[in-house]
Amino acid sequence: LGKLKFSDGRKYVGNFKNGLYNGFGFENMNYEINGKLNNKQFSYFGLFTNGLKNIYGKYYWKDIDLQYIGQFSNGFINGLGKLKFSDGRKYVGNFK
Repeated sequence: LGKLKFSDGRKYVGNFKNGLYNGFGFENMNYEINGKLNNKQFSYFGLFTNGLKNIYGKYYWKDIDLQYIGQFSNGFINGLGKLKFSDGRKYVGNFK
């Protein structure tokens, strides 16, 4: 178990294997809008394999209160999951 903090504001707390995120972990970061980094944050909690989000996890976009819970593959949302919107609406299905 370890912690990393990057100069761009990203933070990671979790397991490592061969210097890469591996196993359970939590990552918090800012995201880009029109190619520019801003202070809008989102987080991921779930499984990593060889440094990539993989198998199952949860994304949460704090500023718009949107969350995705479900499957990931090679760093991307991919597979069965549920999207929850701030107004209570939900979408359950396959994502690619």
